[in-house]
Amino acid sequence: MSASSDTLGWLVICYFLSAPQTSTVLIFMLSETICQQVSDGNLHTPCFIEMSSSDRRPYNQLTRCSHDPLHSPENEDLAIIYRPLFWTSFWAEDWLFSSLPTPYRGASSILVSSASSKTAFCLAYLLRKRRFQGATAIKTVGLTSKKNLSFTNGLGLYDAVLTYNDDLETQLDIDGSWVYVDVASNSELNGRILGALKGGLVRYVSLGLTNLTPRDANSYSPPSSGVTASTTSTSPEFFFMPEWLAQRRKTLKISEIANLQTGAWSGLMEDCKSWISLTRTWGAHQIQKAYEEVIEKGVGPEKGLIWSLWNEEDAESWQRHGAPNVISKL
Repeated sequence: MSASSDTLGWLVICYFLSAPQTSTVLIFMLSETICQQVSDGNLHTPCFIEMSSSDRRPYNQLTRCSHDPLHSPENEDLAIIYRPLFWTSFWAEDWLFSSLPTPYRGASSILVSSASSKTAFCLAYLLRKRRFQGATAIKTVGLTSKKNLSFTNGLGLYDAVLTYNDDLETQLDIDGSWVYVDVASNSELNGRILGALKGGLVRYVSLGLTNLTPRDANSYSPPSSGVTASTTSTSPEFFFMPEWLAQRRKTLKISEIANLQTGAWSGLMEDCKSWISLTRTWGAHQIQKAYEEVIEKGVGPEKGLIWSLWNEEDAESWQRHGAPNVISKL
């Protein structure tokens, strides 16, 4: 959107998982009238939220754009795509780097499955930045499907990219030490990786469920809360961002956390613009057609779909002349 945050008031981002392997993003532009109805606090006062270890509010928030230090109107489309995912990657990398006694438990390489997913390649981006800062010599290897190999290589974020069809025992440096970050959560793939890395695996982290099979789904049981430790390198540790963030708030001031996030987000907004192509669709009728096309053909990792229930001409008129009765438009 090109409208100012004071005019738009709030942005509410909703995810609908209505079909297997399909994630559709809709953005609703709400007027201040509706904001008054959904807000139970002072709209004009920013606040910090106290979290319990099991609180999911970092993932479920309504944020007033005019008081959001990370918001910029020109980057709203990118924020819709990346913001819910980037913070998982950011704090997961922080958690891995904070390992004792040495960062990444002394591993020389990190292997990331589902490497074309945004959570995965944002993690690779942060690992690469950490290395360029001289804080580590860690190398990052991505695992992806053949159809996504070209896209994943083209990002330039991984030191190497392999496909699931490759012979992992010959392609991976089994003499090195590895952290495996599992974003796919596919039991067959994980068995192959554990078999290939054997004694070289120093940490096995579960970070996502992008390729959960029906068999895996029936047996999958997420942790009841937070970051779970593992006693062996062949058992997964589950990362849950709010739990780690709660721990970091015991060692860092709120202002320090805010500075870390502001710097990381500003860097991402500068660096990510060439990674995917954004396509905007306006109006309920066009959204229905676009949705049906996604159901039929799917959508590749190189695309970001932004769907607005506003008709384009109504949104432009609103920006020029002020907000009409929004309720009649939804």
